[in-house]
This record gives sequence, C-alpha cells and structure tokens, in this order.
Amino acid sequence: MSQVTALDARPAITSSGGGTSSAAPNSGGKTAPGRGTGFSLIELLVVLFIIGVMVGAVSLSVNIGGEPDAQIDEEAQRLLEFSRLAEDQAVLSGEPIGLLLTPPDTEPTWHYAWQRYRGGQWVETEAPLSARSVPENIEISLEVEGEQVLFSRLESDDEETPPVPNIVFYPGGEVTPFNLTLFDAELIDQQRILTSERTGTVEKLDSDEELL
Repeated sequence: MSQVTALDARPAITSSGGGTSSAAPNSGGKTAPGRGTGFSLIELLVVLFIIGVMVGAVSLSVNIGGEPDAQIDEEAQRLLEFSRLAEDQAVLSGEPIGLLLTPPDTEPTWHYAWQRYRGGQWVETEAPLSARSVPENIEISLEVEGEQVLFSRLESDDEETPPVPNIVFYPGGEVTPFNLTLFDAELIDQQRILTSERTGTVEKLDSDEELL
C-alpha cells in the first residue's frame, strides 16, 4: 500500500471547467499582515537626493564647446551643480562639506577638492563630489566674507598640517559667504561668478551682472 503524503491529502477545489486544483489552507480567509505601503520622510529625501545626483551627472557630462567663453561657462556650471549637491549632502548626512581650492603648484592648473568633516578631521568625499583640475587657461579668484583670499604655495613646513576648506556647507543649511570668480587668463572680460550669502543658495552670475 502506498503512503499518502501531506500534500496528497490537501482538499481539492473543483473549478468552473470541471477540473480540480489544490488549495493551501487559509486561516479564516484573511491575508497575512504585511508592511504598510507608505514611505517615510527619510526615504523620500533619499530618493530625491538620488534623482538630483543623476540629473546633475547628466548635465555635467554635456560638453558645450571649446571656445573660451563656453569653456568658462561649462566649468562654472559644473562647480555650481556640485556646490548645490554639497549643500544637499551636508543636510542629509549631518556632516559639513567643504570646498578646498589649490592654486597652480606642482600641477599647471587650479585644482579643487571636496571634503567632509568626519571624526574630527577633514577627509575626501566619495563620488560624485570628486577632485578636479580646471582647464589650463582658467584662473580663479575668491572672496570669503568680503575679504580677498590670498592663495600661497604650500610650504614644506606645513605638510603635517593639512589645509582646511575655503568654503563650508553646514548641515543646518548655512554656507560660508563667498564670491568665486572664474575668468580667462588672457580675456579678463570672460568671467563667471559664483556667489552665496550665509543662508542662501549658491547662484551663478554672468560677467554683465553686478554683485550687490
């Protein structure tokens, strides 16, 4: 005699076509409780942040030309998008994000890097906030809190003390007030200005716009 297994012993349900099908037992016809369909505020913020990163990456990947004016505008737009991304990251992560500018030294061009304050020290950020060297013909000038920043070459005696960012984006939404100008070394009238007040968003001005 063959043994009847538990699966063979399940009740059969006759379908409208005359056939039979097996059905698993159901406790009172109720479905098992599951997770709610709503999203938390943190989840929504993370989704918006990811969308912003993707949109910024697409816009920054577009090469708008090799003319001096177009090149400066491209670099200014890139720095603007990264600055706004740094603002968002500082708020979402709860860690200050800084922008460190380095004048031509061992490299032939200006260089900037993004850092975050973690564990009591400034450390490099991960992509997409990556370090970058600007094209050779572009110069950078910076004012912080109304004062012109005088950049100097890094001295060997200061190698044990790493430089700190020139501009900081804080988790509370505050920003170091600054005016950053990118201009052509040979065509001084070709320039773009990035500016921000302490509690404002970074904006880009054209050369014919005046700072108030």
